[in-house]
Amino acid sequence: MPRANLNEILVFMAVVDAKNFVAGGQAMSLTGSAVSKAVMRLEDRLGTRLLNRSTGTLSLTDEGRVFYDRGSRVLAAVDDAEASLGSQAGTPLGLLRLTVPDAFERLAVLPLPRKYLEVWPGVRAEVSFTDRQADIVEEGFDLAVRIGGTNPDARLVSRAVVKYKAVLCASPAYLAERGEPPDADALAGRDCLVFSSRARKQTDRSHDDESTA
Repeated sequence: MPRANLNEILVFMAVVDAKNFVAGGQAMSLTGSAVSKAVMRLEDRLGTRLLNRSTGTLSLTDEGRVFYDRGSRVLAAVDDAEASLGSQAGTPLGLLRLTVPDAFERLAVLPLPRKYLEVWPGVRAEVSFTDRQADIVEEGFDLAVRIGGTNPDARLVSRAVVKYKAVLCASPAYLAERGEPPDADALAGRDCLVFSSRARKQTDRSHDDESTA
């Protein structure tokens, strides 16, 4: 059997509700002739007569009554689905997937999803802690937290939410052995431990520089 034409089904049901082709056509913004042809196409596709036609009156055949009743149940289910979504319009639902850097972010970021879930109990959160810079789109994440500069990506929207200062530190023993550098340029010849991940290495910054997250 050919695939159902939903417009034809809706036209048929409008005709039954209105009890004639003209009024059914008005409900669907169609002419009576267009409505009659749509019902005939539906009957041809189904291979059965749905309506008994006589001068000035219409009545359902047994097959037409079964078809109309089942169609009414389908439309009622659609109405219920729309109503359920409408009552929750603007209410977050479903799974929220986040990817954030490890270590520091466990302290700074982890409390935030918990607070969010308390406000929106219909949401579940999945947080991935990794220093690897995940592909947000390909890996299906909704939100990512990045530290430092980010590569522009037309698929994403980025916002700077906080600024922090990078601080250079040295142990007293190191300074006693090597001396205190007079300025940032002198760091080029010093032994430094620089944070890095497989994706990127944090660049050297002076003590006045700020980074964003």
